Amino acid sequence: MRGTYIITRIPGFYAALEKELNPELWNRPLAVSIGSGFRAVVLSSCERAARRGILPGARLGNLNIEGVEIVPASAEKYADGNERMIKTLSLELPDVRLLRPGVFAAFWEGGSNYLKNALERAFANVENAGQCAAWGLSRELASAEIASLVAKLGALVRIPEGEERAFLQPLPVHLVPDLNPMQVALLKEMGVHTIGELSAIPGSALRRMFGPEGPLLLEIARTGKRPLLKPQWRVIRKLGEDAEDPAILYGELSHLLAEGIGNVHALGQTPERLILTLIYADRKRTTGQIKPGKNQHEGNWQKAAHQLAQELWKRRVRIGEIRISLTYKQASADHQLRLFEPPGSEADNGRLSDAVLSIRKRWGTSTIRFASAHFTRGNPFQTPAQP
Repeated sequence: MRGTYIITRIPGFYAALEKELNPELWNRPLAVSIGSGFRAVVLSSCERAARRGILPGARLGNLNIEGVEIVPASAEKYADGNERMIKTLSLELPDVRLLRPGVFAAFWEGGSNYLKNALERAFANVENAGQCAAWGLSRELASAEIASLVAKLGALVRIPEGEERAFLQPLPVHLVPDLNPMQVALLKEMGVHTIGELSAIPGSALRRMFGPEGPLLLEIARTGKRPLLKPQWRVIRKLGEDAEDPAILYGELSHLLAEGIGNVHALGQTPERLILTLIYADRKRTTGQIKPGKNQHEGNWQKAAHQLAQELWKRRVRIGEIRISLTYKQASADHQLRLFEPPGSEADNGRLSDAVLSIRKRWGTSTIRFASAHFTRGNPFQTPAQP
């Protein structure tokens, strides 16, 4: 017999944990962010911050954060809170796991004779833990999570078996958790505002737009199922006539990789492998891949990607296109947060990278030029001796 997915969604979960750790912030608008500077992304926000439009997945650089307390996320700070909530839910529900930050999934096998009583007790346990949750139930995981987004706090929305598509069709497209903010914006520019309109797009068109994720999104929109697929974030960027300058290539690569890692994290995932393809102006190409290993900090991805680009650019021919395919996998929240915690030795490099990206965003990549530099020990401002 098929089972039922039970989704428990706690809005602002990490923001609430932060206020527990810092009671002086209790009456202030608060948001928890990951990353730094230009690349910082909202991970969680309290109700007062959310009413001001500071919502998870948004970049801080695009928001008015005046008067809002911004706290950097930390895996260690929230580990106990995640574990406490999993134990609280596990008192009544089986196979509880963290699906995304603040979103917990359980799977009830067999019939529903005892499910109602178990849910009532789980509701009470969550409230006694000082949290208020929205609940979603469905035979399919994706539709259960969307149901929890529709449900009001303290309430449950259940989708009867076989009615997943009818339930999903009129809902706004941004409720599909597998869509990142940029994909939602692109769909809305095309006139796609509901999940039903998304389900009407041919799978081939979605594949061209979003790569292997396209058919997955179509399956969610049509059936509420989340098929098993090796997920990838893909992008193609055409370079201008000045692409013979290595600074242009590396600048574009840094920008695209930061965008990709941010989008992957917004889906609650962690990067696993990067495939980089450089296409020359004469259409010949060269490809390589990297796996940074245990150290998943974004700075290590950037460093490895630049090194790979140097190795691939063997011919002194202009680069016409950069293609990036970033494969990712489901990760724990702790792993996701550590991705954005800069080691002390990389903090200065991160600030410099943020400044460069901000300049490029405002003035364009063709405006900024960087001279070749050689770094040596000693005083960098000392006048070199004349030959």
